[in-house]
Amino acid sequence: MTDTMHEAYLSLGSNTPDRASRMESAIAFVSTIGLDMLVSEIYQTAAVNGRDPDYLNAVVRIHTPLCREEVEALVKSWEKKSGRLPEHKCAGSICIDIDLVMWDGEVMRPTDFYRTYFSRGFEELTDKAYGNPV
Repeated sequence: MTDTMHEAYLSLGSNTPDRASRMESAIAFVSTIGLDMLVSEIYQTAAVNGRDPDYLNAVVRIHTPLCREEVEALVKSWEKKSGRLPEHKCAGSICIDIDLVMWDGEVMRPTDFYRTYFSRGFEELTDKAYGNPV
């Protein structure tokens, strides 16, 4: 941990029957690793492959004193503790997915910016951060 604060945008998603409670738990978890948190609305999107159940998604912006590697490790560890297993992706059932999409202005997952599951929430947060009406 350093004295420097970093800005991170994270994408959250779930498509299991308990997805609403999974999303609320994920947002609560993210709040423990960051400060000055902004959260988009939770919204529904179709699965990218068009076959799996619809997702609930949200985007969260935090400022954190943790380094990028610490944030990524904490997020993936929390996913695993929440029941996420590698084989779930192949089965099309994702109890929770949290991805670090942007770190200190650097895009870590460029494709996500073209996907509704991220772009919708990111646009909402950008408007909130700059005081534009949503």
